[in-house]
Amino acid sequence: MVFACSAESKNPKEDNSSAKNESQKMEVPDSPCEIVSSEDIRAIIGVESSFEIAMKDKDYTYPTCTFEWEDKKVTKSMEIGGKPMEIEMPSEVMIVLVKDANEEKFNRSTQVYKDGVEVNGVGEIAMWGNGMAQLTFLKGSVMIHVHVKVDNDDAINKEKAIDIAKLILEKI
Repeated sequence: MVFACSAESKNPKEDNSSAKNESQKMEVPDSPCEIVSSEDIRAIIGVESSFEIAMKDKDYTYPTCTFEWEDKKVTKSMEIGGKPMEIEMPSEVMIVLVKDANEEKFNRSTQVYKDGVEVNGVGEIAMWGNGMAQLTFLKGSVMIHVHVKVDNDDAINKEKAIDIAKLILEKI
């Protein structure tokens, strides 16, 4: 006989959602576009239905899923001809999936975050960088980068990246 200790409730009427979630999780797919849909992005970010979200599934160094839409919430300051200008940029979410990852690979990937801060409660280890507008997290042997540039406010981008990461963690 095998016995295991757990933090399960002794009350059979209480919901054990972690056990439910485990049975509903999928095997990690080959593309992040198979994990997160345009409708997931629309719901999490709050993209109005009048904006079309373009989804691109590419395999660069690693499988990458990009979502873009033109809602004029993101601007970039530039100087053109000696004059300061605000250029409208598309709002963007990019998810990169890295299989066969470990803490060493995570550390190498996040060393480029000049302003990186640890994020608790997302995977086994996670880091956010304002400069890159990106959250990187590790769960088991899967590392995921979630780049979110949907607002000029870094705090909003970070909050939305964490929400997307939590959705991914629910699914994988």
